[in-house]
Amino acid sequence: MAHAEHPDPRVREQVAEELCSALMSPGSVSEGADLLATLARDHDVRVRASAVRVLRAHAFDHPVTGQAIAVNRDDPDPHVRLEVLSALARSGDATA
Repeated sequence: MAHAEHPDPRVREQVAEELCSALMSPGSVSEGADLLATLARDHDVRVRASAVRVLRAHAFDHPVTGQAIAVNRDDPDPHVRLEVLSALARSGDATA
């Protein structure tokens, strides 16, 4: 978590990927999900896609997951949109 604001997007992407372990520990779910929601607004597409993917896979029912999906629903990058559409389809969105 200490590297979530690292200048290298590859490091921030790795932080997002590693946060799945934080989401599995009841004591750190909120902090991990909040940080992923922040990373889902990152300027780098890889970071955004990873954050949305981890939230979708490991914290689907957490309130910030819905916010991250909404923020990225119209993302111009196909990798991010794929993750968003996957999350929307999982929630029963027929259009997705």
